[in-house]
Amino acid sequence: MNDKMALFCQNPFNVLKIIDAINDNFAPLIQQYAPTCPHRDPYSYFMTGSCPVYAEIIHEVFKGYADYYDKPGHILNKIGNYYFDVGGINQEPIEQNSQYQYCEEEYFGMATLPYYRKDDVEDIIKPKLIEVGQQALAAELAKMDDEEKINGKTR
Repeated sequence: MNDKMALFCQNPFNVLKIIDAINDNFAPLIQQYAPTCPHRDPYSYFMTGSCPVYAEIIHEVFKGYADYYDKPGHILNKIGNYYFDVGGINQEPIEQNSQYQYCEEEYFGMATLPYYRKDDVEDIIKPKLIEVGQQALAAELAKMDDEEKINGKTR
């Protein structure tokens, strides 16, 4: 695993920057590629049956660092010591009586989730949101490199 990436993922505010970049690009992508979609914000779209799609986006962006956690009715990702969904940090999984459980990737099949709502919009915007997230992550990791150089730390 990449030490710089692991360090990045330990800070939940770093992860939130990437989630913000993904969420900020949702409305423009919907306007461009699916103007008839009734959802104009990521929350109303991904929290009404498409949370598994968002979990896949985050899993792909943070490849190797984001695990799936689910309970009946919702799925999210664990990155570092925190749990994330479209709304940012989700506190519920760390609560004592939480129903969230680790879900192994090979068993994560959206078609088997009873709350999953499939539509044509996700086929269009999912790869674009992954790309946005990957670009934002690369930019943030590059900033870490620049800060290391400024502070005199080299490899």
